[in-house]
Amino acid sequence: MIAFEGACRICGNISDLVSSRSFDGEHYRCSICGEYKVAGTLIGMMQDKISNIKSRTNISAWIVEQNRKDVIPLITTNVFQSVSARRIPSVPDRADILLLEVMRAQDQVNEYISIENSQFIAPTYSKDSNEVRSLSHMLHKEGLLTTESGTQQDSWVQVSLSGHKRAEQLVRRPSDGALVFVAMPFSDDLASAYEWGIKVAIESAGYEAVRVDKVHHVNRIDDEIIARIRASVFIVADFTKHNAGVYFEAGFALGIGLPVIWCCRKDHMTELHFDIRQYNCIDWEDTEDLASRLQLRIEAIAGKGPKAVLGAA
Repeated sequence: MIAFEGACRICGNISDLVSSRSFDGEHYRCSICGEYKVAGTLIGMMQDKISNIKSRTNISAWIVEQNRKDVIPLITTNVFQSVSARRIPSVPDRADILLLEVMRAQDQVNEYISIENSQFIAPTYSKDSNEVRSLSHMLHKEGLLTTESGTQQDSWVQVSLSGHKRAEQLVRRPSDGALVFVAMPFSDDLASAYEWGIKVAIESAGYEAVRVDKVHHVNRIDDEIIARIRASVFIVADFTKHNAGVYFEAGFALGIGLPVIWCCRKDHMTELHFDIRQYNCIDWEDTEDLASRLQLRIEAIAGKGPKAVLGAA
């Protein structure tokens, strides 16, 4: 493979464009976004760089996540749409991410790190170094970062004792972002599709499946559905039998920016509503087919979940 200089498809930064005859698409190594591939079918739909800041920061952060799992992700049209739709973490959460990233960059406890380094942009969901600096200022005001003594510069920072204590709390905090809402009909003939297809795929990918009929609660059912969707990291919607509630739940999830993974039994695909046909729907034939393809789709879009078994492939 030979590397040429080109503009990153995500952020526009000057990057290495790797030439390969065995791949139909483009392969980039960007100092900001990381290493990734873009499918040939998506290249024509993309601009020189992504102009939508939410899409750009979400995809850059996702690439970093994948690279840290030793994965060079392939960005397809479906991946692009799903990752772009993710909710960006809150500002306090982004500041916490920066604190952990500065610690990751330190080789020694007393080392000062330049906050201007481009490596901090993508994982903190920042559009540029100015946003990273703003997050750094917030951490400094809380006493979690300190600047180099005797200088007027605030670009070189060190994690304080309070910062190390905060980082320890973050690392020990119970894993969140594990819930996945399942929207599907509750009919007996689809029970095995849920138990041995959808649920198996979600749990194998490291997440927790939630179906509202399986949850004990005292709330109104529509309130419970909305609350469960809001608490989820993404939803799986199966349109077999074309239940109106599934269409509503998928639409609500899209409306609040949650990724939706679309499924439908193959013999019901022709009846899919026109608005759904534009999405890449898993047209499954049996529970084994559903479990296998759904797990692969989940891991391609959201990565391994916090409940994934350590060391699992």
